[in-house]
Amino acid sequence: MSNFETFAQILGGIPGTAVQHYSASTVDSLATITTAGYLNDLGDKVKLNDIFWINYLDTSTQPVGGSVVGMIATLGVFQVTVSGSNVSLTAFPIGAPAVANLLSAGFANPNTNANLVTFDVTVGQAALASAGTVTLYASTAAKQFKVRMLELESGGTNFSGGGGDRLGQVTDGTSVYSVIPAAVMQSLVNARWGVSTPLPNAASVANNTSTVAGASLVFSYSGGTTDYTAGSLRISGMLERVA
Repeated sequence: MSNFETFAQILGGIPGTAVQHYSASTVDSLATITTAGYLNDLGDKVKLNDIFWINYLDTSTQPVGGSVVGMIATLGVFQVTVSGSNVSLTAFPIGAPAVANLLSAGFANPNTNANLVTFDVTVGQAALASAGTVTLYASTAAKQFKVRMLELESGGTNFSGGGGDRLGQVTDGTSVYSVIPAAVMQSLVNARWGVSTPLPNAASVANNTSTVAGASLVFSYSGGTTDYTAGSLRISGMLERVA
């Protein structure tokens, strides 16, 4: 069920099946607002392909005296999708049917050429064992990206077992963009990049350091001496292509 603090139609008077635009804000995370059925309670107000502009993870107070006090939010654009009885939100870029229509008309694929890309990836203990890595976003050729947003989601399973004491890191193999402390790996919380200790800023490079050309962004263990035998976490993020 949706959990909007504010919800408003941007344009009025649009008839029939024309796409409608909405503006909203919520304290919910990216993973939550893209959960199947999130808009079920609004099924009588919204329709397939409507567009939502949402400030999510919004923990701000409202504007006071003309200035925003303590504003912390991430802007995302989402498309309404319908599957069975579920009315849901899907983050752009747009889905396969629309892409196929564009390609048949001679346009470039917007999914592969978009400047902004997002990811939601589950990272499990088994894939990390023995110096393993989990790909958050796979690069190709000479593509480079800047990391614009990272989120740690609390809906996983705390890492444990085997005397494990590993930290976790987001890296392209050269630059480390964040290191999650072992204590957080063992007691997962919702966290935004750079806002709090669980998902800190990069320590040895600038946050806006571009990934190495052709290098994928991955999650791996960092530090400690012993792998865990159980656990999984979820990392969400947004990258901007720069080359």
